[in-house]
Amino acid sequence: MSETMGEVTEQKQSGDELALFYEIPVDLKVLLGEATLTIGDILKCSKGSVIPLNQKTGDPFKILLDNKPLAEGEVVEANGQVAIKITNVFKSQENI
Repeated sequence: MSETMGEVTEQKQSGDELALFYEIPVDLKVLLGEATLTIGDILKCSKGSVIPLNQKTGDPFKILLDNKPLAEGEVVEANGQVAIKITNVFKSQENI
């Protein structure tokens, strides 16, 4: 326990008070869109079925941090993987 306290003291002295939080994992999700279906509609779905979403082509995707809106972005390719490029960061819940 004294080692942890020593690390905390060292970090505060170095001026980086948030350093303890840098390694804490959080869930980041990108919301593709939403749809409301009836149970009947779901039971009719099969391979090749198309479900329209509320998102329009070209609209920015919502980026969620622990299920709360954080930003918007566009889908891009990075090193052969799907990625999200941030285009707008929400300053507060009021800007969403």
